[in-house]
Amino acid sequence: MTDLFLKMFDMSIASCLFIAAVILLRLLLRKAPKWIMPLLWIMVGVRLLIPLDIRSDFSLVPEVGLSAERADVIYVNQAEAVYAESAEPQSVLEQPAFESAGDTEIKKIWTDIKAIASVVWLTGCLIMLLNALIAYIRLKRGLSDAVRVYYPSDIVKNIPVMESDYVSTPFVLGVLNPVIYIPSGIREGDMDKVLSHEREHISRFDHIVKPVWYTLLCVHWFNPLVWIAYKLMCHDIELACDEKVIKGLDRAGKRAYALSLLCYSVKEGSITTSPLMFGGPDVKRRVKAVMDYRKKSVLNTVLTVLLCMVVTGCFITTRETKEESSVTSLQNNDESENMKSELNALENASTEEIVRIQEGVEKEKRELNTKAEAVEEEAIRLQKEAAQEKMEELEAAAKSIKERQAALQKEEIKKAKEELDAAEKRYFEINELHKEESEYEYVPASGNENDDLELIKEQ
Repeated sequence: MTDLFLKMFDMSIASCLFIAAVILLRLLLRKAPKWIMPLLWIMVGVRLLIPLDIRSDFSLVPEVGLSAERADVIYVNQAEAVYAESAEPQSVLEQPAFESAGDTEIKKIWTDIKAIASVVWLTGCLIMLLNALIAYIRLKRGLSDAVRVYYPSDIVKNIPVMESDYVSTPFVLGVLNPVIYIPSGIREGDMDKVLSHEREHISRFDHIVKPVWYTLLCVHWFNPLVWIAYKLMCHDIELACDEKVIKGLDRAGKRAYALSLLCYSVKEGSITTSPLMFGGPDVKRRVKAVMDYRKKSVLNTVLTVLLCMVVTGCFITTRETKEESSVTSLQNNDESENMKSELNALENASTEEIVRIQEGVEKEKRELNTKAEAVEEEAIRLQKEAAQEKMEELEAAAKSIKERQAALQKEEIKKAKEELDAAEKRYFEINELHKEESEYEYVPASGNENDDLELIKEQ
């Protein structure tokens, strides 16, 4: 718990300059758009909520070191600074302690103080949270008789509206499911203005921002600047909603809106646990802002946003300390020496490795040359064997062709001889036939050829 308290204390102290810068900007940017300031307060809340450790040279926030982690870093830095020039550096844990009995007693007292402060801090947190819880329970009990009323959806956008005799001014209650509460008997002419204002709170998530900021206030209750920041944040979110509602109104509309603020205003009282109220804190300033409202130029808005971004960048980061710079330089020197020795060792090892590699390469070259010669001889032998086999195949093919040709010639000669014998036989048959025909001489028996033919046929 002590470490947590010291961490919260460091974050709170580191945020003081950021809060002071936003308060100064708030005074300088009176004519700027009102929606910018709630954004700056959100960034302050982020600085208070999250332990950011972003280092930058342009930061205006010094290092705060009360936490145990930071104390260890300082001790180590001092030890390294003392023993940086030693020929045989030792570990921080191995270095001899030079603390006296008085230093030990002071450390013990400081430890007791931190423990007591942690208990007081935790007690304050619980008291504030309990106060908020009691106030919320009382308010919910008073609103138990609230009755829901219905208005056009274009005004409230499906947000529940409850009417109660317990309240005297409109407000928003609820984080996950916000509800608008209005007093009974509210004037008809004020209804649109009131609902528009509360609807704007919900659309800007103010019903979430304010409880979160109150939680931060419970954690950082010991810091007076956080109390001031919370109060100004509550004022600024009301001013931003007022500006959004009156943006399109004429002079008469602004006057009617200002009268509504005065009509439903409440006493300042305690704003820490109060909800988002229409007639909330600093009504006089809100009325003045409503009546003096003028439309802001684009250039004015852009310059204001840029200025706020620069301020945020300067205060949400942390400046690097001299101790860290010296330690970083010592670490860099040690790293450079280590790197040099490693480079020398690598260079020596690389030289030996290069020689060994060169010898291996030469050996591989010789082996490859021997293998190449053997492969070449084998290729020549295979070529000779292949040529010899090819020649034998060609000779066998030529022999086969010759045998085939001789067989074909024999067949052709035999066939020609047979044809010649058949022709000769036919010749002799024809000669015999001519001889037989020549033995008969044709003498017509009568003058009619046809009769002669018939006679021949009969014979």
